[in-house]
Amino acid sequence: MSIAMLERLPVGDFISQAWKANATAGVSPNPNGTTVQQLVAKYGDYQSYGHDGIDFGCQMRTLVFAPGAGRVDFAGWFEDMPRWVADKYGYLVNDDSGGIAVLIDHGNGLASALLHLDQTDLTTGTWVLAGNLCGYSGTTGRSGGSHLHWSLIVLAEVYTTVMYGRINPLSRIPAGLTIPIAPGNTGGAADATDTLIAGISGLST
Repeated sequence: MSIAMLERLPVGDFISQAWKANATAGVSPNPNGTTVQQLVAKYGDYQSYGHDGIDFGCQMRTLVFAPGAGRVDFAGWFEDMPRWVADKYGYLVNDDSGGIAVLIDHGNGLASALLHLDQTDLTTGTWVLAGNLCGYSGTTGRSGGSHLHWSLIVLAEVYTTVMYGRINPLSRIPAGLTIPIAPGNTGGAADATDTLIAGISGLST
């Protein structure tokens, strides 16, 4: 498959939880332990192989933009998602974990899921261009605070990989863009100067 590219990040804020960070498989819950132990204490083994997207630590109601053009397959409360959309994206029906969500099929084998929004004014079935407003960041659904979760999905691989087709979103945006990471949120030690670089050769998907 050729590598399809998107055009931009949905927001410009720092990354608060990186791709594949904080794998929960085999971790004992401890509300006073490490970051991963606290996550397991609160949510259980919900990301066995690590985080299936990237989180941006946005203030409430930060503008969220489409990372690429495409058809809006769904916009609204996660638990109201129709079965055909849930099946297409690899979600459970009647699941309320994503809060207010926008799901975009980019038409090139890739799709974006933008979760935990405070509001969206998009309508299912409409088309967006890269940079069009999708909504405002929030903390709806299963969320510990205001942020935007972005999953990038290879639709043909939703039921063939352990990550349900999810790949590193930074592997499909223009090369060289650097994004700051909050200390400690790469799944290991980090400091305030750490960054991730988008589109670099060999970037893990």
